[in-house]
Amino acid sequence: MKVIKFKSLYLTYPFRTFLVLLFCLVTTIGNSQKKNFSKKVIANTTQLILEMNDLTAFPENYCNLINVEKIYISYNDISSLPDCLIQMTKLKQVMMTDNDFTVFPEILCSIPTITGIGLHGNNIKEIPPSIGKLVNLEALEMDVYRGGIEIISDEFSKLTKLKILNLRTKGFDSIPEYIYSFSLLEEFFYCDDSLIKISPNIGNLGKLHRLILRGRFDSLPESFGNLQSLTYLELTSDSLSYLPESFNRLKYLQKLKLYNCRFPTFPIQLCQLNFLEELEIIGNSDHNLNWKNLPPAIESIFSLKKLVIRNVGLEKIPKQVGSLSKLEELDVSSNNLTSFPVSILSYLTRLEKLIIADNKLPDEIITQIHETAPEGCWIVGTNSQR
Repeated sequence: MKVIKFKSLYLTYPFRTFLVLLFCLVTTIGNSQKKNFSKKVIANTTQLILEMNDLTAFPENYCNLINVEKIYISYNDISSLPDCLIQMTKLKQVMMTDNDFTVFPEILCSIPTITGIGLHGNNIKEIPPSIGKLVNLEALEMDVYRGGIEIISDEFSKLTKLKILNLRTKGFDSIPEYIYSFSLLEEFFYCDDSLIKISPNIGNLGKLHRLILRGRFDSLPESFGNLQSLTYLELTSDSLSYLPESFNRLKYLQKLKLYNCRFPTFPIQLCQLNFLEELEIIGNSDHNLNWKNLPPAIESIFSLKKLVIRNVGLEKIPKQVGSLSKLEELDVSSNNLTSFPVSILSYLTRLEKLIIADNKLPDEIITQIHETAPEGCWIVGTNSQR
């Protein structure tokens, strides 16, 4: 009987389950092969999965697995990696989400084959100069939830092959300038409560298709319109009050989320984003926004499936919203609505969810909404204000 060869050694909690499975497999093969079964299985392993095992250290005996290409040790209590890891000469990716790392595991910088590193949810404060050795790195995820990166070596500028970069920093009022030269970037997440300026050089990142920026910036440069490959954009800033005129050039944008912003009215540039499928604008109650209405031109965003306009002091909804025939979810909660164009619900035949809570709608209108909404539509909304 032929020995089974695994490509992954999966030792995820509960460990006992793996041992039972291994025992069952061993008992199904010939007696002459049982002796070498475990060795052959492990020798052919290309993925080592040790997630959720309450590990406090990486098991050094696994360093001999020279064929391993991917290591998953997320959701443990590991604070460092052993030097013997350098024996894994084929290693490409190491995922270490939610562990106890306080310093960047520099042993990884001595493994030139590394293309991906994940360190979400750790407490790392500094990216060391040795990071510059990882010239083949394509993905670096360091959204360190507990604070943020306070020091980044200039050697970081050598990571020109990066395609995915997630960074949470602390005390940076601008994104490090050399990041704008990473022309291969496709996904970029950057968060810093001190971030107040976005450089015009962001327009150089023409291959970006996913961008998330969180900070306190009050504007975006006109070059932002050069990011015409964007399909997903999320901006969070309690200081952002307007969008550049060039924003309407983001023709292929499909999902747009604008959080905590202080736009005085609905940004009219958005009405030219014909491929937009999801639009979320959620204000901050501290800004006391007072949107009188949405522009009639909103009907031009004809691809919309999800529209969320929340906490902006909206008083009216135009009948043109009824032209958004693909709409599946409409959320206008936490506003100042005193009326609702009930007739539009007859045209929104695909509507599955309508959220009107926390407004000033009279009971008779709420009753009409329930009577007119498409069959099966889930309606969320009694009033907290009268």
